[in-house]
Amino acid sequence: MRISCDVAPFWGREKVRILSKDKHALCTERALINDINRSSMHRNLWINDPDCLLVRESKNKMTTAQTQLMASIMAISGGMLFISDDLSLIGEERLTFLKRILELGAKCKNKTPIPVGISSGLFPPALYNPAGFLGIWNPSEVESTIEIKTTFVSKLKQFTDYWTGQVPESLEYSVKTGILKLKLPAFGSVVLQTAKVV
Repeated sequence: MRISCDVAPFWGREKVRILSKDKHALCTERALINDINRSSMHRNLWINDPDCLLVRESKNKMTTAQTQLMASIMAISGGMLFISDDLSLIGEERLTFLKRILELGAKCKNKTPIPVGISSGLFPPALYNPAGFLGIWNPSEVESTIEIKTTFVSKLKQFTDYWTGQVPESLEYSVKTGILKLKLPAFGSVVLQTAKVV
């Protein structure tokens, strides 16, 4: 079941749509907000469809960071992953990135994700998939420290980012309180491995 509005090859709402007070202006940002907020319906009511993933560089106004943020949310949501791009026109680097996205999506598909920080603002800062992944993002245009209360108990002392294979330098996690803090650049995102994943 489709759980969001259409994505677009740009992040935010176009100014003309804002000026005309069009609440339904299509953009990737609004689609991802819907994906996170409705993600817990996955495998409870239906199989989630978060709309198409865009990884192309041409005819796409999104930055690399925005594209990774989009991919992180769609993969962790565990739903169907549809690619709308003509794969023959995508460069080698983006094809490798797409392969990693599909691998992450396959690891997350059998679990129902849990939105984290849903009441903290318009764009929830995190999504946890019980397969062992916690996506955290900064959907703003400025660097920000994201602080969340985790919804899981982990035996791991360090959390590796799926995309880089390294523990983020600014990551702070208290096992006692379950509070996790992470400084992220504008539109930055990480997918932390919170458990040993096979």
